[in-house]
Amino acid sequence: MRRLSREGSLGMELFDSDQLRVGGDLTPGLSPLKAWNGITWVAVSFDEHGQPVAFNWNKTHTLGVRFDSADGQRAMFSYYLDGHYMGTWAVRTGNTVLDKIGVYAQSKTPGAVVEFDGLKVYAR
Repeated sequence: MRRLSREGSLGMELFDSDQLRVGGDLTPGLSPLKAWNGITWVAVSFDEHGQPVAFNWNKTHTLGVRFDSADGQRAMFSYYLDGHYMGTWAVRTGNTVLDKIGVYAQSKTPGAVVEFDGLKVYAR
């Protein structure tokens, strides 16, 4: 996936839930991999000093997610960017099976363009 215009966000959504959106920022330039917590976007990619790691979303990236666990109250997911572990995200949900995976694009400007290519789902 990559952003072809100057600004705009792109990423993936799980369970058809706003709380499980993860991707880049809407603003132009570099930004960390972020997740929506239901109120605001928060970084999920950090360096060894605890600082957010920023990425150029105008370059092609591979975004991956691993469904780690779910107990009927919480679900845990691990996120990967270009094959590298970025972080783990936990959300409250009654879902115990991941039944929806989607991609999304958002922008504050008309005519924004993003590219999704080679979408794959691996399941056991």
